[in-house]
Amino acid sequence: MKIAIQGIAGSFHHEAAIQILGHDIELLYCDTFQQVFDAVQGKAATNGIVAVENSLYGSINAVYRLLARTHLWVQGETTLHISQYLIAAHNQPLEQIHTVMSQAPALAQCELWLTENMPKAHLEETHDTADSVRFVVAHPERRLAAIASKHAAEMYKGTIIAGPINDETHNYTRFFLLGKDKLLNPKATKTSIILETNHQPAALYNALGAFASAGINLSKLDSHPIATDKNHYAFYVDFDTGLGGDFNHPVLDKLRSQGCKVTILGSYFPT
Repeated sequence: MKIAIQGIAGSFHHEAAIQILGHDIELLYCDTFQQVFDAVQGKAATNGIVAVENSLYGSINAVYRLLARTHLWVQGETTLHISQYLIAAHNQPLEQIHTVMSQAPALAQCELWLTENMPKAHLEETHDTADSVRFVVAHPERRLAAIASKHAAEMYKGTIIAGPINDETHNYTRFFLLGKDKLLNPKATKTSIILETNHQPAALYNALGAFASAGINLSKLDSHPIATDKNHYAFYVDFDTGLGGDFNHPVLDKLRSQGCKVTILGSYFPT
């Protein structure tokens, strides 16, 4: 299997790919989420792994926009416990570090720690945590540090000078496994959809009532503005049941009967 990931070896996406699919995979490294989606759609990769939300940072909005625009199918998901470390080329005091590099979500997960311990450091956003470590180690003459995983530090021979430094110990990131084919998993216990309601009073209340009446738990409800209508929102919904053999479920029929637009993103079994 050739798996497109955002980032390089040693990144959290790499760890998520191993957790879902095991070690017997080939990785295609991508700088952006758009490139991951393009690789799977163009069949340069059999599957893609993308982060969709972090317990501290929140939803990865760029990924949700891509899910809405493309026709890739969510075939699975996994959740990683995230521990962030401050990594440099060699051991040095914090006050000697001029710049801290990492991906935006990683910097956000450590915001309070950085404010308290390195208030004068310049924070530089990069496209990947692991690649930040690789860059820092390759330039030991600069006063640089990266925020990334212990795995990345070991892989690129960086020195951990502090950590874990994420602001909450209960720090988790959720990842989707994407594929081009709509696979129906008979063991699926979770489904993701995009829900658009009529723009009228109680439309969302009635839509949520369809799930309540069916005894189905919602594990995520996230609103995103629709670019073409400033007064209208789409709702990304995860609910705790799989779909039937026709990729449907009675609750979806109920939503459509209310005038809702339902786009199925996938039905899967979390690992």
